[in-house]
Amino acid sequence: MAYLHILIVLLSSLHLILGNHATTTRDTISAGQPLRIHDKLVSQNGRYALGFFEAGSSQNTSNWYLGIWFNSIPKFTVGWVANRDAPMKNHTSLELKISHDGNLVVANRATDSIVWSTEVNMNYRNNTIIAVLLNSSNLVLRDDDASNSSSISIWQSFDHPTDSLFQWAKLGWDNATGLNRRLVSKKNSISPASGLYREELDPSGVNQVVLASLIRSTKPYWASGAWNGNRFNSSPEVSRNVGFLSFVETTHEKYHTYHVSDEVDVYYNLGVSGQVKPVALTQSAMMALCLTALA
Repeated sequence: MAYLHILIVLLSSLHLILGNHATTTRDTISAGQPLRIHDKLVSQNGRYALGFFEAGSSQNTSNWYLGIWFNSIPKFTVGWVANRDAPMKNHTSLELKISHDGNLVVANRATDSIVWSTEVNMNYRNNTIIAVLLNSSNLVLRDDDASNSSSISIWQSFDHPTDSLFQWAKLGWDNATGLNRRLVSKKNSISPASGLYREELDPSGVNQVVLASLIRSTKPYWASGAWNGNRFNSSPEVSRNVGFLSFVETTHEKYHTYHVSDEVDVYYNLGVSGQVKPVALTQSAMMALCLTALA
């Protein structure tokens, strides 16, 4: 009976440990609930995580970044970086929080300073502002005031891509704000800093995607060809390799986006060498891409 009692105690303790661990997973930051250096947000579907990570550090310097990565993949794979060209120091004092003015910021508690911010001019109470990591991998800052019939989106990471485009994210312009959603390659395989190449909608106004140098004002070295309503004229392989592809033009915005399947980990990436390719992180994702190419 003594052994049975011990077993029951151990099982109860294990249940408490696992239960407490499970409750620490969250997808939302609200006022007064910051995200510290070793914490992370996890989307409700468990596929994406937001947090701090280290990259490109040396013996004399420590470089930390805020980013979004694939949470269910063994290999650490980052798809979005907030501060790619401004690495953070003093990482033990960093926290991600909703500031007094409603912005999402990374604060350094040691120096009482802001080292990154969404930098949105707004007239909202910060106690109704939340930041949510959605199942699409999009980090959204919004006003969640219960008095409103629906939440108001204030800022989103999909509007500020780095070198990778997630499914349903847009590549193109917001005509109202002048925002140009484009990809910029990484500096190298270690550092997420901006590199040498960009992918964007053709600045000349042609409804096509172009690849060009980021540092030289030269002609694009690749163009998809104009959109014909179903695909890009000069690049039928893009539609085959990427999946469902669409091009949208309204008075408010002009962009293209893509979708393979909400159930697989697929994205497309502008590599260090300036080439764009779809990336499948699992066997099921690879199968989805293969089926798309055969369709």
